Amino acid sequence: MTSRGSRITTSEPWLDDFHRAHARHLMVNCYKELGSDRLHAHVGTFDYGDYPNESIMMISDLDRRGYHDEARRCLDNYLHNQGTVAFLGNYRSKEGMFYGSGGHETGNYNKSHGYIMWGMAHHWWTTRDRSWMEKAAPKLVQSCEWVIRERQRR
Repeated sequence: MTSRGSRITTSEPWLDDFHRAHARHLMVNCYKELGSDRLHAHVGTFDYGDYPNESIMMISDLDRRGYHDEARRCLDNYLHNQGTVAFLGNYRSKEGMFYGSGGHETGNYNKSHGYIMWGMAHHWWTTRDRSWMEKAAPKLVQSCEWVIRERQRR
């Protein structure tokens, strides 16, 4: 599976091998959701949950390496779970919030919302996958509306 992604060739073979091995690390840490095609991007193995600010870095690396389908499946997790889990704090609602990850969410960092939105924009910029964006766009608009409502409240 990792042989189809991008490769680097340098004067240091160990660096080339490390780059290739990192792709395997990315794939191992994409947990498949049972009964679904969605993936949960865990940056660390075993007990390390989905910290969206870190997971988006991993997902954008998948896109840079040419694993667009895997990146899309990770982002679909956030689209599917939008508004299911709220951050701790003084938020009026969770409707439109990007943080939920089907029980894998971890960290409760309110910056997660922005990272997820950036990750989706990066995926669009990288792939220009119109069919994916047609499904994602209404949720991105809902997300922007949530941010506006929360800011107006303050």
